[in-house]
Amino acid sequence: MLRCAYINQPAAHQYKKYKNGFKDFPTIARAHFHATAKREILPLIGVAAVAIVARYSYKALVRMEEEREEYLEELAVYEEKYGPVTGCSGSNASSTKNTPLGYLGVDLGSANIRIAFAPQGSGSEPRVIEDREGGRSTPVSVLFEEEESGAHGISAIGRLAKGKVHERYFRSAFEHVLNPRKLLQSKDNRAEEAIQAVIRSAAISAMEKATGKKHSMDKSPFVFSKEHDGLFNINAVFTYPVGLASDGMGDDEFADVYRKALKGLYEDSDEAATMIPEPIATIAAAEHFKLFPKGSERTYPSLIIDVGADAMTMSLVSKDEVISSSRVPGIGADILTEALAKHMDERFQKSISSSVSLLETDGMARQRMYDGAEIAIAELSRNTRTSITLPFLTIDPKSSQPCHLNESFSRGVLSSIVDSMIPARLGLIQKEVLSSSISQPNGLNALISSMAMGLFEQNSINPFQLRAILMVGGGSRSPIFQSACREALVTLGGEQFVSERLIVPTDEKVEELTVLGAALCGGKL
Repeated sequence: MLRCAYINQPAAHQYKKYKNGFKDFPTIARAHFHATAKREILPLIGVAAVAIVARYSYKALVRMEEEREEYLEELAVYEEKYGPVTGCSGSNASSTKNTPLGYLGVDLGSANIRIAFAPQGSGSEPRVIEDREGGRSTPVSVLFEEEESGAHGISAIGRLAKGKVHERYFRSAFEHVLNPRKLLQSKDNRAEEAIQAVIRSAAISAMEKATGKKHSMDKSPFVFSKEHDGLFNINAVFTYPVGLASDGMGDDEFADVYRKALKGLYEDSDEAATMIPEPIATIAAAEHFKLFPKGSERTYPSLIIDVGADAMTMSLVSKDEVISSSRVPGIGADILTEALAKHMDERFQKSISSSVSLLETDGMARQRMYDGAEIAIAELSRNTRTSITLPFLTIDPKSSQPCHLNESFSRGVLSSIVDSMIPARLGLIQKEVLSSSISQPNGLNALISSMAMGLFEQNSINPFQLRAILMVGGGSRSPIFQSACREALVTLGGEQFVSERLIVPTDEKVEELTVLGAALCGGKL
């Protein structure tokens, strides 16, 4: 059957003539069969093409919007870590040249240096930057090698130098592993060189990680510059300790000497480093991380107990001012290591029936025992008991056989050893530091109680007026110091007083709060 309704007149005439259907249908009729349908389908094809283009254009726009949102999210993460992205060409270059990408907090402690970075801009959180070895702090030890002529030079810094502290104890009179901050306090002529070597290495490593740029020693030997031309475009804030009168140097004097030692790191010799007291930086970080009790008033003073490596410092801080500080040298995290190493030495002597102390005669054994003691103390921070194994520690002179140390210790034993060492350290403490109304301390908790009471008496402060008591520093991670501090404060004010006011930051913040505060203070200063 013919299904087309549109056949021209000649074709219709031919259809009547030929009665056999399409079989004998002329070619001319078949040629004109769909002529009209072709003209009408063209608009439909055009509409379909437009629909297809529109569909895929819409999909492309949706994908572009998704990619834009992903980019903005990634940019926000980047700016949170490294600061806002600034222009580098055209009119923006001159306006952003001197705008810092962020602020670097540098906390040079008596044992380690820590560096934190706070990106420029509101809402950015400060973070501690790991060093090249992945550590959140770097030892400040410096190995000096001296010649017979008296000339000296630095041959190692950081972990490499720390690993030789006790090993070099007896070996050579011309090799010394020294501490930059102690050199600074004693006004040693090697202090400036040691300070610059330690901070240069740590700061360059930190700023490379913070900015993603490499420091080019060809462009400038300096770390910091006012113009930031070719450098990192980061401002630094340095913390300095307080309560140094017991060490024979005032706080301001130490800050001035420290600032002068840092001049070699600045391109402009007239540019002075920004410095703040450690307790002020600690308070700034505590407020930022909302560690203080809710509703506590800033007008009330806070007590900062900083347990460092070689000293314990207490400071009263009101608003942004250090009212008073007291410091006890020789009582810090190092006393735990020293106590455990000596106990190990005594136990080892008994085990091999020897009267010779390895700590006093063998530098290599001394180094291994101190390293083992540090590891054991870290274990005792998490557990109540630990063991130490040091194979082939020495050779028995009688049998010529190797001797191995294998001992276990409890936290309670270490605490009692530390308490027994306190009376011998009282000679290093100035009389004004301790309370005159309390008898001489015979243990760690009694020492902390006497220090706090002495500070309150000197400044006519009632402990119940305190906003909070903040415990920080590397030594504060030890449960031995935490327990002693809690017992001392309970003696002064009772259990409720301690539960309401004592703050011990968790995890790394207990020893990193000060450097985080220094980075935060950069924007305010």
